Amino acid sequence: RGSSVKADGDIHLFAAPFELHPDMPLNARIDFSNVEYNDFFTHAFSGPAIQGLLGGEVVVSGKLRSLKASAAVLAKGIEVEQIRLGDLAGKARFLDGKLLLDSLRLTNNRTDLEARGEISLLRKDTWQTVENPVFKLDLADGHVFLEDFTKDIAGELIIDTDLAGQFKAPRGRLALKGQDIDLGVQQIEMFIVNMQVGDKAITIEPLDIKMPKGGSIKGEGRVGFDRSFEFQLQSRGLPIDSIDRVRELKQVAGQLDIDIQGSGLIHRPEISGKMKWRGIRVKNEEIDDLHVKFNLKDNRISLEGKQTFDLSAEYDLSSKAFSVDLTMNNTRLEPWYAVAGQPELGGQISGSIRTEGYAGDLERIRATIDVQNLDLEY
Repeated sequence: RGSSVKADGDIHLFAAPFELHPDMPLNARIDFSNVEYNDFFTHAFSGPAIQGLLGGEVVVSGKLRSLKASAAVLAKGIEVEQIRLGDLAGKARFLDGKLLLDSLRLTNNRTDLEARGEISLLRKDTWQTVENPVFKLDLADGHVFLEDFTKDIAGELIIDTDLAGQFKAPRGRLALKGQDIDLGVQQIEMFIVNMQVGDKAITIEPLDIKMPKGGSIKGEGRVGFDRSFEFQLQSRGLPIDSIDRVRELKQVAGQLDIDIQGSGLIHRPEISGKMKWRGIRVKNEEIDDLHVKFNLKDNRISLEGKQTFDLSAEYDLSSKAFSVDLTMNNTRLEPWYAVAGQPELGGQISGSIRTEGYAGDLERIRATIDVQNLDLEY
């Protein structure tokens, strides 16, 4: 269609009749312009919908065992599955077995992100790959505006990365800052993540998330290259109306204390935590504090809640077996109606509910309900 690809070159195969040249020097060049992904791959492969135009040149020269190469590529208007990536410009060289990335720059409206680096791929003057390549990667002061890529989220990310060392044992730092983040379901005023890479692990210290209404969540942790991890998250006095869903209700206030910690292996985590909702007011009426504890261990989640009710629940992630016990003693219904978007309703209830079974299997679910008192208000 509109795609254009041109190539030319030569290679010196024979030093004499029937005698291969020991070096096989060659020269080659490929020029391409207005190349569209769909012109080549739509009918041959099933995959994501990709839009955009690709242009550039690749030049190769030198001896067969010690090739030199350079490339300059520009991809414009890239869009993958309706995610707008923008324009990507790259310049790279291959010399003495090293891939040298002179520049790889992504621009998209206000987004501007540029990386530079190098990596040793082949042993000099051979085609033998390097088992544990040495590399460098630098991505300094990159700015990403999320709304440049999709209409569903917004906010600015500032990225600063400096990594080097052997591929299996890198060292360096990664810094990520976000501000005015809107994820659609939750807003975040600002967050800062500083990560140190070394000793075959990524250490996160600190993590600081600032929520609307002045609250913050702080954390630290470590992820090992052996898939081990540990982390802690904590917040004190987080206004519950900093949570978008609660703020939208306009009739619920209070503060939230959070303590969460975890450790183990990524595929077999152990996570526990406790949360306390205190000073809760619903329609200017104060209600009792709510205490919640949870635990994840051996693929089982347990949950305990206490207010004017006692809640105990368990769920097995492997078998999908679950059980729930809820005992209520003059439990006010206003907070739960408010969360459900019906703040005009209220009342109180006493009684118990027990249910158990297997998630997704209605025939194996059993429930017992005993309501001793129920008052509804409108």
